[in-house]
Amino acid sequence: MIDYDPYAEDVMADPHSFYRRMRAETPAYYVEKYNAWALTRFDDVWMASGDPARFSSTSGTLPAQVLTKEQPVIPILNYVDPPQHTELRGIFNTRFTPRAVNAMEQSTRNAAVELLERGAAQANFDFVDDFAMPFSTRVAAEVIGVPSSDMPSMLSWMQRFFGHDPDAGSMTPDGIAALEEVNRYGAELTRERRRHPTDEPDAINALLHHEKSTGRAMGDEEAGMHLGMLVIAGAETSAKALTLLVSLLARYPDERSRLLSDPGLIEDGFHEALRYDNPTQFLCRTVAQPTELHGMKLSPGQGVMLLYASGNRDEREFERPEVFDVTRRPARILSFSVGRHLCLGIHVARLEARVALEELLARFPDYHVDFGGAETIRTEFIQGYTHLPVELVSS
Repeated sequence: MIDYDPYAEDVMADPHSFYRRMRAETPAYYVEKYNAWALTRFDDVWMASGDPARFSSTSGTLPAQVLTKEQPVIPILNYVDPPQHTELRGIFNTRFTPRAVNAMEQSTRNAAVELLERGAAQANFDFVDDFAMPFSTRVAAEVIGVPSSDMPSMLSWMQRFFGHDPDAGSMTPDGIAALEEVNRYGAELTRERRRHPTDEPDAINALLHHEKSTGRAMGDEEAGMHLGMLVIAGAETSAKALTLLVSLLARYPDERSRLLSDPGLIEDGFHEALRYDNPTQFLCRTVAQPTELHGMKLSPGQGVMLLYASGNRDEREFERPEVFDVTRRPARILSFSVGRHLCLGIHVARLEARVALEELLARFPDYHVDFGGAETIRTEFIQGYTHLPVELVSS
Protein backbone atom coordinates (compact mmCIF):
# COMPACT_ATOMS: atom_id res chain seq x y z
CA MET A 1 0.00 0.00 0.00
CA ILE A 2 1.31 3.45 -0.92
CA ASP A 3 1.87 5.89 1.95
CA TYR A 4 2.52 9.24 0.28
CA ASP A 5 3.21 12.40 2.28
CA PRO A 6 5.22 15.11 0.46
CA TYR A 7 6.90 16.03 3.77
CA ALA A 8 8.05 12.46 4.55
CA GLU A 9 11.81 11.92 4.36
CA ASP A 10 11.58 8.86 2.11
CA VAL A 11 9.36 10.77 -0.33
CA MET A 12 11.68 13.78 -0.43
CA ALA A 13 14.69 11.47 -0.90
CA ASP A 14 13.19 9.59 -3.87
CA PRO A 15 9.88 11.07 -5.02
CA HIS A 16 9.86 9.38 -8.43
CA SER A 17 9.53 5.89 -6.97
CA PHE A 18 6.31 7.03 -5.27
CA TYR A 19 5.04 8.85 -8.34
CA ARG A 20 5.47 5.76 -10.50
CA ARG A 21 3.29 3.63 -8.24
CA MET A 22 0.72 6.35 -7.71
CA ARG A 23 0.29 6.88 -11.46
CA ALA A 24 -0.37 3.17 -11.87
CA GLU A 25 -2.45 2.45 -8.77
CA THR A 26 -4.03 5.63 -7.37
CA PRO A 27 -3.74 8.53 -9.87
CA ALA A 28 -5.94 10.68 -7.61
CA TYR A 29 -4.40 10.00 -4.21
CA TYR A 30 -6.01 11.33 -1.04
CA VAL A 31 -3.66 12.58 1.71
CA GLU A 32 -5.86 12.61 4.79
CA LYS A 33 -3.38 14.55 6.93
CA TYR A 34 -3.83 17.65 4.75
CA ASN A 35 -7.31 16.91 3.38
CA ALA A 36 -5.77 17.16 -0.08
CA TRP A 37 -5.52 15.20 -3.30
CA ALA A 38 -2.35 14.44 -5.25
CA LEU A 39 -2.82 14.26 -9.03
CA THR A 40 -0.07 12.25 -10.68
CA ARG A 41 -0.96 11.65 -14.33
CA PHE A 42 -0.09 14.11 -17.08
CA ASP A 43 -3.60 14.66 -18.44
CA ASP A 44 -5.09 15.25 -14.99
CA VAL A 45 -2.43 17.80 -14.03
CA TRP A 46 -2.73 19.51 -17.42
CA MET A 47 -6.51 19.71 -17.08
CA ALA A 48 -6.52 20.99 -13.50
CA SER A 49 -3.80 23.57 -14.24
CA GLY A 50 -5.99 25.15 -16.90
CA ASP A 51 -9.36 24.99 -15.14
CA PRO A 52 -9.61 27.79 -12.52
CA ALA A 53 -13.38 27.34 -12.27
CA ARG A 54 -12.90 23.93 -10.62
CA PHE A 55 -9.36 24.30 -9.27
CA SER A 56 -8.83 27.73 -7.75
CA SER A 57 -5.62 29.58 -6.82
CA THR A 58 -7.30 32.04 -4.42
CA SER A 59 -6.37 29.98 -1.34
CA GLY A 60 -2.76 29.88 -2.45
CA THR A 61 -0.59 27.72 -4.67
CA LEU A 62 2.28 26.90 -2.31
CA PRO A 63 2.08 23.85 -0.03
CA ALA A 64 2.77 26.15 2.93
CA GLN A 65 -0.52 27.89 2.07
CA VAL A 66 -2.75 25.01 0.98
CA LEU A 67 -1.42 22.04 2.97
CA THR A 68 0.10 23.27 6.23
CA LYS A 69 -1.39 26.77 6.06
CA GLU A 70 1.79 28.27 7.55
CA GLN A 71 2.06 31.07 5.00
CA PRO A 72 -0.60 33.75 4.46
CA VAL A 73 -2.19 34.28 1.06
CA ILE A 74 -1.86 37.75 -0.43
CA PRO A 75 -3.66 38.97 -3.60
CA ILE A 76 -0.75 38.81 -6.05
CA LEU A 77 -0.54 37.23 -9.49
CA ASN A 78 0.14 33.67 -8.30
CA TYR A 79 -2.80 33.57 -5.92
CA VAL A 80 -5.77 34.92 -7.85
CA ASP A 81 -8.14 33.64 -10.55
CA PRO A 82 -9.59 35.42 -13.58
CA PRO A 83 -10.60 38.15 -14.07
CA GLN A 84 -8.24 39.59 -11.45
CA HIS A 85 -5.44 37.34 -12.66
CA THR A 86 -5.89 38.59 -16.22
CA GLU A 87 -5.57 42.21 -15.07
CA LEU A 88 -2.48 41.59 -12.95
CA ARG A 89 -0.72 39.51 -15.58
CA GLY A 90 -1.38 42.26 -18.10
CA ILE A 91 0.69 44.65 -15.99
CA PHE A 92 3.89 42.71 -16.66
CA ASN A 93 3.24 41.10 -20.03
CA THR A 94 5.14 43.71 -22.04
CA ARG A 95 8.24 43.20 -19.88
CA PHE A 96 8.26 39.44 -20.51
CA THR A 97 7.52 39.23 -24.23
CA PRO A 98 10.10 37.45 -26.43
CA ARG A 99 11.04 40.81 -27.98
CA ALA A 100 11.64 42.48 -24.61
CA VAL A 101 13.58 39.50 -23.30
CA ASN A 102 15.71 39.17 -26.42
CA ALA A 103 16.81 42.78 -25.93
CA MET A 104 18.56 41.57 -22.78
CA GLU A 105 20.72 39.01 -24.56
CA GLN A 106 23.94 41.03 -24.61
CA SER A 107 23.80 41.98 -20.93
CA THR A 108 22.92 38.38 -20.08
CA ARG A 109 25.85 37.10 -22.12
CA ASN A 110 28.18 39.63 -20.53
CA ALA A 111 27.17 38.36 -17.09
CA ALA A 112 27.75 34.73 -18.11
CA VAL A 113 31.20 35.44 -19.57
CA GLU A 114 32.28 37.49 -16.57
CA LEU A 115 31.24 34.81 -14.07
CA LEU A 116 32.82 31.96 -16.06
CA GLU A 117 36.11 33.80 -16.48
CA ARG A 118 36.15 34.60 -12.79
CA GLY A 119 35.34 30.96 -12.00
CA ALA A 120 38.15 29.68 -14.20
CA ALA A 121 40.62 31.62 -12.07
CA GLN A 122 39.32 30.11 -8.82
CA ALA A 123 40.83 27.07 -7.12
CA ASN A 124 37.35 25.84 -6.20
CA PHE A 125 34.34 26.62 -8.34
CA ASP A 126 30.82 25.89 -7.15
CA PHE A 127 28.34 26.13 -10.00
CA VAL A 128 25.49 27.17 -7.70
CA ASP A 129 27.24 29.82 -5.60
CA ASP A 130 29.72 31.07 -8.20
CA PHE A 131 27.57 31.00 -11.32
CA ALA A 132 23.90 29.98 -11.30
CA MET A 133 22.72 32.10 -8.37
CA PRO A 134 24.63 35.33 -9.17
CA PHE A 135 23.86 34.91 -12.88
CA SER A 136 20.11 34.44 -12.40
CA THR A 137 20.03 37.18 -9.78
CA ARG A 138 21.65 39.67 -12.14
CA VAL A 139 19.17 38.85 -14.88
CA ALA A 140 16.22 39.07 -12.48
CA ALA A 141 17.49 42.37 -11.11
CA GLU A 142 17.57 43.83 -14.62
CA VAL A 143 14.03 42.63 -15.33
CA ILE A 144 12.66 44.00 -12.07
CA GLY A 145 14.70 47.18 -11.72
CA VAL A 146 16.75 46.22 -8.65
CA PRO A 147 20.01 48.19 -8.25
CA SER A 148 23.13 46.05 -8.50
CA SER A 149 24.12 47.15 -5.00
CA ASP A 150 21.07 45.33 -3.60
CA MET A 151 21.75 41.95 -5.24
CA PRO A 152 23.44 40.47 -2.14
CA SER A 153 20.21 41.14 -0.25
CA MET A 154 18.23 39.39 -3.01
CA LEU A 155 20.42 36.32 -2.67
CA SER A 156 19.96 36.27 1.08
CA TRP A 157 16.18 36.59 0.90
CA MET A 158 15.92 33.74 -1.59
CA GLN A 159 18.14 31.42 0.44
CA ARG A 160 16.14 32.13 3.58
CA PHE A 161 12.75 31.80 1.87
CA PHE A 162 13.58 28.39 0.40
CA GLY A 163 15.35 27.15 3.52
CA HIS A 164 13.21 24.55 5.28
CA ASP A 165 13.18 22.91 8.69
CA PRO A 166 15.45 19.86 8.21
CA ASP A 167 13.31 17.73 10.54
CA ALA A 168 9.77 18.75 9.62
CA GLY A 169 10.50 19.79 6.03
CA SER A 170 8.22 22.80 6.41
CA MET A 171 8.96 26.51 6.11
CA THR A 172 10.90 28.13 8.92
CA PRO A 173 9.79 31.30 10.72
CA ASP A 174 12.87 32.95 9.22
CA GLY A 175 11.70 31.97 5.74
CA ILE A 176 8.34 33.64 6.32
CA ALA A 177 10.15 36.69 7.73
CA ALA A 178 12.29 36.83 4.57
CA LEU A 179 9.14 37.06 2.46
CA GLU A 180 7.90 39.96 4.56
CA GLU A 181 11.27 41.69 4.21
CA VAL A 182 11.36 41.32 0.44
CA ASN A 183 7.84 42.72 0.16
CA ARG A 184 8.86 45.74 2.22
CA TYR A 185 11.88 46.14 -0.01
CA GLY A 186 9.63 46.09 -3.08
CA ALA A 187 7.50 48.83 -1.53
CA GLU A 188 10.61 50.94 -0.95
CA LEU A 189 11.72 50.40 -4.56
CA THR A 190 8.33 51.68 -5.69
CA ARG A 191 8.51 54.74 -3.44
CA GLU A 192 12.02 55.53 -4.69
CA ARG A 193 10.94 55.26 -8.32
CA ARG A 194 8.00 57.59 -7.69
CA ARG A 195 10.44 60.11 -6.25
CA HIS A 196 12.99 59.64 -9.04
CA PRO A 197 11.29 58.49 -12.27
CA THR A 198 13.26 56.74 -15.02
CA ASP A 199 12.44 55.43 -18.48
CA GLU A 200 13.90 51.96 -17.85
CA PRO A 201 11.79 49.13 -19.32
CA ASP A 202 11.59 47.26 -16.01
CA ALA A 203 8.84 45.78 -13.84
CA ILE A 204 8.70 48.79 -11.50
CA ASN A 205 7.88 51.10 -14.38
CA ALA A 206 5.38 48.55 -15.69
CA LEU A 207 3.50 48.87 -12.40
CA LEU A 208 3.60 52.67 -12.49
CA HIS A 209 2.52 52.76 -16.14
CA HIS A 210 -0.42 50.52 -15.24
CA GLU A 211 -1.50 53.08 -12.66
CA LYS A 212 -1.42 55.89 -15.21
CA SER A 213 -3.13 53.95 -17.98
CA THR A 214 -5.97 52.59 -15.83
CA GLY A 215 -6.36 55.39 -13.30
CA ARG A 216 -6.24 52.81 -10.48
CA ALA A 217 -3.70 53.92 -7.92
CA MET A 218 -1.70 51.02 -6.52
CA GLY A 219 -0.27 51.60 -3.06
CA ASP A 220 3.43 51.09 -2.48
CA GLU A 221 2.74 48.08 -0.25
CA GLU A 222 0.61 46.36 -2.90
CA ALA A 223 3.21 47.10 -5.57
CA GLY A 224 5.88 45.78 -3.23
CA MET A 225 4.12 42.42 -2.92
CA HIS A 226 4.09 42.02 -6.71
CA LEU A 227 7.76 42.92 -6.97
CA GLY A 228 8.57 40.61 -4.07
CA MET A 229 7.02 37.74 -6.01
CA LEU A 230 9.30 38.50 -8.96
CA VAL A 231 12.38 38.70 -6.72
CA ILE A 232 11.68 35.28 -5.16
CA ALA A 233 10.61 33.52 -8.34
CA GLY A 234 12.89 35.26 -10.78
CA ALA A 235 16.24 33.94 -9.65
CA GLU A 236 15.97 30.88 -7.42
CA THR A 237 13.94 28.70 -9.79
CA SER A 238 16.05 29.66 -12.82
CA ALA A 239 19.25 28.88 -10.91
CA LYS A 240 17.94 25.47 -9.87
CA ALA A 241 16.88 24.68 -13.45
CA LEU A 242 20.20 25.74 -14.93
CA THR A 243 22.16 23.71 -12.37
CA LEU A 244 19.98 20.70 -13.12
CA LEU A 245 20.80 20.91 -16.83
CA VAL A 246 24.54 21.19 -16.19
CA SER A 247 24.45 18.20 -13.83
CA LEU A 248 22.46 16.02 -16.25
CA LEU A 249 24.84 16.77 -19.11
CA ALA A 250 27.68 15.63 -16.86
CA ARG A 251 25.84 12.40 -16.00
CA TYR A 252 24.94 11.71 -19.64
CA PRO A 253 28.01 12.59 -21.73
CA ASP A 254 26.42 11.37 -24.98
CA GLU A 255 23.73 14.02 -24.56
CA ARG A 256 26.39 16.64 -23.86
CA SER A 257 28.15 15.59 -27.07
CA ARG A 258 24.93 16.20 -28.98
CA LEU A 259 24.77 19.79 -27.71
CA LEU A 260 28.45 20.31 -28.48
CA SER A 261 27.85 19.11 -32.03
CA ASP A 262 24.68 21.16 -32.41
CA PRO A 263 24.31 24.13 -30.01
CA GLY A 264 20.92 24.74 -31.58
CA LEU A 265 19.68 21.89 -29.39
CA ILE A 266 20.46 23.70 -26.13
CA GLU A 267 16.94 24.99 -25.60
CA ASP A 268 15.56 21.52 -26.33
CA GLY A 269 18.03 20.14 -23.80
CA PHE A 270 16.83 22.66 -21.23
CA HIS A 271 13.20 21.64 -21.73
CA GLU A 272 14.16 17.98 -21.50
CA ALA A 273 16.05 18.55 -18.23
CA LEU A 274 12.94 20.14 -16.74
CA ARG A 275 10.75 17.33 -18.03
CA TYR A 276 13.14 14.72 -16.68
CA ASP A 277 13.42 16.12 -13.16
CA ASN A 278 11.64 19.44 -12.67
CA PRO A 279 12.99 21.25 -9.55
CA THR A 280 9.43 22.39 -8.72
CA GLN A 281 7.85 19.04 -7.89
CA PHE A 282 4.36 20.45 -7.52
CA LEU A 283 2.19 23.46 -6.79
CA CYS A 284 -1.30 23.52 -5.38
CA ARG A 285 -4.87 24.50 -6.03
CA THR A 286 -8.08 24.26 -4.00
CA VAL A 287 -11.20 22.46 -5.22
CA ALA A 288 -13.84 25.08 -6.07
CA GLN A 289 -16.57 22.82 -7.51
CA PRO A 290 -17.48 19.17 -6.87
CA THR A 291 -15.32 17.10 -9.21
CA GLU A 292 -14.87 13.39 -9.84
CA LEU A 293 -11.57 11.90 -11.02
CA HIS A 294 -10.81 8.19 -11.36
CA GLY A 295 -13.85 7.36 -9.25
CA MET A 296 -12.81 9.72 -6.44
CA LYS A 297 -15.01 12.62 -5.32
CA LEU A 298 -13.11 15.87 -4.79
CA SER A 299 -15.06 18.31 -2.61
CA PRO A 300 -14.91 22.12 -2.48
CA GLY A 301 -12.34 23.35 0.02
CA GLN A 302 -10.03 20.37 -0.34
CA GLY A 303 -6.45 20.97 -1.45
CA VAL A 304 -5.00 19.63 -4.68
CA MET A 305 -1.33 18.91 -5.41
CA LEU A 306 -0.48 19.17 -9.10
CA LEU A 307 2.50 16.82 -9.30
CA TYR A 308 4.29 18.26 -12.33
CA ALA A 309 7.35 16.05 -11.85
CA SER A 310 5.17 12.95 -11.89
CA GLY A 311 3.15 14.02 -14.92
CA ASN A 312 6.35 14.78 -16.81
CA ARG A 313 7.30 11.10 -16.54
CA ASP A 314 3.87 9.71 -17.30
CA GLU A 315 4.16 6.66 -19.53
CA ARG A 316 0.84 7.59 -21.12
CA GLU A 317 2.28 10.85 -22.47
CA PHE A 318 5.97 10.09 -23.19
CA GLU A 319 7.84 7.22 -24.75
CA ARG A 320 10.68 6.01 -22.53
CA PRO A 321 9.99 8.73 -19.93
CA GLU A 322 12.86 7.58 -17.69
CA VAL A 323 15.38 8.38 -20.46
CA PHE A 324 17.06 11.79 -20.68
CA ASP A 325 17.06 12.69 -24.40
CA VAL A 326 17.90 16.24 -25.52
CA THR A 327 16.32 15.62 -28.93
CA ARG A 328 12.94 14.56 -27.50
CA ARG A 329 10.93 17.74 -28.33
CA PRO A 330 7.61 16.66 -26.78
CA ALA A 331 4.39 18.35 -27.78
CA ARG A 332 3.60 19.21 -24.16
CA ILE A 333 5.39 19.44 -20.81
CA LEU A 334 4.19 20.61 -17.42
CA SER A 335 7.39 22.29 -16.24
CA PHE A 336 6.19 25.85 -16.85
CA SER A 337 2.58 25.11 -15.84
CA VAL A 338 -0.31 25.57 -18.25
CA GLY A 339 -2.89 28.08 -19.39
CA ARG A 340 -3.38 31.34 -17.51
CA HIS A 341 -0.72 30.39 -14.97
CA LEU A 342 1.92 29.63 -17.58
CA CYS A 343 5.21 30.81 -16.08
CA LEU A 344 5.50 34.56 -16.64
CA GLY A 345 9.29 34.28 -16.95
CA ILE A 346 9.40 31.39 -19.42
CA HIS A 347 11.26 33.42 -22.07
CA VAL A 348 13.73 34.74 -19.50
CA ALA A 349 14.46 31.19 -18.32
CA ARG A 350 15.04 30.04 -21.91
CA LEU A 351 17.37 32.97 -22.60
CA GLU A 352 19.39 32.29 -19.46
CA ALA A 353 19.75 28.59 -20.26
CA ARG A 354 20.73 29.15 -23.88
CA VAL A 355 23.27 31.88 -23.19
CA ALA A 356 24.79 30.16 -20.14
CA LEU A 357 25.21 26.81 -21.92
CA GLU A 358 26.53 28.39 -25.12
CA GLU A 359 29.24 30.14 -23.13
CA LEU A 360 29.99 27.22 -20.81
CA LEU A 361 30.28 24.62 -23.58
CA ALA A 362 32.28 26.94 -25.84
CA ARG A 363 34.88 27.56 -23.12
CA PHE A 364 34.79 24.41 -21.01
CA PRO A 365 33.28 21.58 -23.07
CA ASP A 366 34.87 18.93 -20.84
CA TYR A 367 33.79 20.41 -17.51
CA HIS A 368 33.74 17.84 -14.73
CA VAL A 369 31.22 17.62 -11.87
CA ASP A 370 32.28 16.30 -8.48
CA PHE A 371 29.02 14.62 -7.53
CA GLY A 372 30.63 13.29 -4.37
CA GLY A 373 30.97 16.85 -3.09
CA ALA A 374 27.51 17.97 -4.24
CA GLU A 375 24.78 18.92 -1.77
CA THR A 376 21.05 18.91 -2.41
CA ILE A 377 17.99 20.57 -0.98
CA ARG A 378 15.09 18.30 -0.16
CA THR A 379 11.80 19.96 0.62
CA GLU A 380 8.20 19.02 0.03
CA PHE A 381 8.03 20.84 -3.32
CA ILE A 382 11.53 21.97 -4.34
CA GLN A 383 14.37 19.62 -5.28
CA GLY A 384 17.81 20.51 -6.57
CA TYR A 385 21.40 21.26 -5.78
CA THR A 386 22.55 23.76 -3.17
CA HIS A 387 26.21 23.07 -4.03
CA LEU A 388 27.65 21.56 -7.20
CA PRO A 389 31.47 21.54 -7.38
CA VAL A 390 32.60 21.83 -11.00
CA GLU A 391 36.06 21.72 -12.55
CA LEU A 392 36.13 24.02 -15.55
CA VAL A 393 38.16 22.01 -18.07
CA SER A 394 39.09 23.75 -21.33
CA SER A 395 39.14 21.84 -24.60
